[in-house]
Amino acid sequence: VDRRTDVHAAGCVLYLCLSGALPYPPEIGSFELLLAGKYAPLDESSPSVPRGLREIVAQALQTDPKARFQTALELREALESWCAQQSREHGHERIGACLAERVAPLMRTRNARIREAFQSFLGGVGVPVA
Repeated sequence: VDRRTDVHAAGCVLYLCLSGALPYPPEIGSFELLLAGKYAPLDESSPSVPRGLREIVAQALQTDPKARFQTALELREALESWCAQQSREHGHERIGACLAERVAPLMRTRNARIREAFQSFLGGVGVPVA
C-alpha cells in the first residue's frame, strides 16, 4: 500500500461521479472484483463519457500499481490537460452544464439519504432542507 492506492481510490470516485455506480458494487463480492481489477469499463456502463476521460479513469483503476498514475499530481495533471482541451473545443459553459447534469442527481440522492439518516437519528424531528 502506497500513494498509488490513493490514485486508485480517486479513480473509484471519478467512476462513481461519471457513471452513478461504484466500479466494484458491494453486493457482488467487491473485494474479489477489486483484486481481479474487474469492473464494467465506462465505455460499457456510461458510453456518453468522453473517450479521453474514460482513459484517465481506466488508468487510475489499473490493478497493477505500476500501470496507474504514479502520484495524485500525475492524475490531476491528466485531468487538467483533458479539461483544458475540452474547454478549447467546447467552452467552459458546456463543460459546466455537462458536469452539473451528471453530478446533480447524485448529489440530490446523497442529500436525501443524509436527511433521512438525521431524521432517524433525531427521532423524526424535521431537518432543515438547504
